[in-house]
Amino acid sequence: MEPNLGLQQLNDLLEVRNTLMKCRNVEEVIRDALTKVRQRLHSQVASIFLFSKDGFVERRGINGVDKDGLPIDNTWFQNEKYKPGESFSGKAVPFKLNSVYGEPQWSNSLDIYEMNAESKTAYLEKLGYLKYGISVPLNGSNRTFGTIEVINKVDSNNKVITNNGFCKEDVYWLIIIGMNVATVISSLRKKEKLEIFAQMTQELIKPLSDLEEKYVYDYIAKQLTSSLRPYKACILRIANDAEVLEVVAKNGTNDVSWQERVDEPRDKTLGIVGKVYRTGKTEIVENIEKRKDEYKNLSWIQNNGFKSHACFPLKLEGKTIGTLSIFTSYPYRFYNDNLAFIDKISSLVAAFTERVHMTYELRRLRNECDRERDTILSAARLAGYNNAMQGVLHQYKNEILDFCHILQEIESAGVVRRAEQIINKQITFYKERVVEIQKEFEADELTSININDVIRDVIEYFSLEIREKNTKIVEKYQYGIPNVLLVKAEIKDVIYNLISNAIRAIQKIGRKNGEITISTDIDKSERITYVQISVEDNGIGIRKELSEQIFEKGFTSHRDEGGTGRGLFITRRILSNYGGKILFESTVGKGTKFFVKIPLKRHQA
Repeated sequence: MEPNLGLQQLNDLLEVRNTLMKCRNVEEVIRDALTKVRQRLHSQVASIFLFSKDGFVERRGINGVDKDGLPIDNTWFQNEKYKPGESFSGKAVPFKLNSVYGEPQWSNSLDIYEMNAESKTAYLEKLGYLKYGISVPLNGSNRTFGTIEVINKVDSNNKVITNNGFCKEDVYWLIIIGMNVATVISSLRKKEKLEIFAQMTQELIKPLSDLEEKYVYDYIAKQLTSSLRPYKACILRIANDAEVLEVVAKNGTNDVSWQERVDEPRDKTLGIVGKVYRTGKTEIVENIEKRKDEYKNLSWIQNNGFKSHACFPLKLEGKTIGTLSIFTSYPYRFYNDNLAFIDKISSLVAAFTERVHMTYELRRLRNECDRERDTILSAARLAGYNNAMQGVLHQYKNEILDFCHILQEIESAGVVRRAEQIINKQITFYKERVVEIQKEFEADELTSININDVIRDVIEYFSLEIREKNTKIVEKYQYGIPNVLLVKAEIKDVIYNLISNAIRAIQKIGRKNGEITISTDIDKSERITYVQISVEDNGIGIRKELSEQIFEKGFTSHRDEGGTGRGLFITRRILSNYGGKILFESTVGKGTKFFVKIPLKRHQA
């Protein structure tokens, strides 16, 4: 029979629909829907049941009064839930896997036939009377996902009416309300899916310096098993270079046990996971029991009561790099919208994984380039000094030999005036040679530079590396320091060497929150006024017995990290040429502080 609804009933339905459309979440929908249903149908109790992760329909909200007219809240009969087809509430949902939508239930004999013993006892004790009821399914786009029901009628004073129940018009009205409730809840769940997807996207596109790979995988697995999703457990696997699948994250609800699960690397030829990896195609298992021989962790699956399983490939540009598995505790049909949602998540995970691998490769190449750069620069510096010295010796060895011969003649002849002439001539000659040698060693031009600006330039070079290695540089500059006449490239090398060593010292001790503090100042603690640069780290420190060795050519404690043993050797030589010096303080396990001192008066611009 078609519903016979008058204008007032239609207005009531429109009002309920408008109210529900304004709700921001499922809890608000349940609250407002139950309030409107009780007002319209004058029921003693109205309840909404939704599917749980265990495949039960469990009560998510109740609105009503007890036998004394007092309000009933959700703490009463708190764990009320039913299997599909069980008791009055469960009969409105399908109880077979191939069944999609439930059917409305209408009864005038709840106390005799419709309820199971536990529910009947609880309701009779609370309500004082039990006879009339309606239960209608909440049908989504794919299946029934819950019910809305009413029990008993009451008068205006909340007294139970024992001689009259619900009519057909009430049933029709509740069916339409159920359709509206289902539509709004479905829309909110779609919105929640989009929000989860957006949140995951935001997490995955964060700078890698702000993320740890393990954290991201754990975050994804946790989101897929949250209360908003029907999945009880999630397992993520990534293939290593040998194409062996390794578990990188897993998560489940609180009642999932992982004790019997074996998570050793999985060969790509084994089981459903291997098949998905090889073929790049999603595998859906709606009934695990029928394919139990394909599961290596079958005892874990059975002990946790998992019924259905889906395994998705993590694919990027046609290449499969891992798998994502999800399990449910009841026979579950993976509809197209659910499959599309997990496919999107899988693509995100694949993109993130590839991004991580590319970043690691870029870091490796960068480190190799940096090591090569250090080697070449150090060799170039040494070659510059050595070649200059060799040039001097080659150019002037004959003059030196001749001078020695002349001195021998003077000694044998004893001619004093002639000796003075020759000596004065040779002194003039060698003064000129000294000037040439100085120019040879000062091939780079002295420039008036601001020390603070030069340090900032060098720090900018390290900006990417310190972010990737979770290290920060704290800059503390003394402003107003006079410009100094220095070779800019040489001072840059000095600062570069000290920062590079500080980063290596922090990495060597495995410090998660590395910190390098660079400061400038004028040091007047000695008779000479110095421009002072200090570079302090919280790295591994330097042992006392190595205090002098660290400045020797070829010595390094960072050889595994690419150290050449030339950095501090060249640094001290450069500073010595300016009349400066380098000192340090260090505590093993806490860090090191280097002090660079350059005489101000001698080099002030």
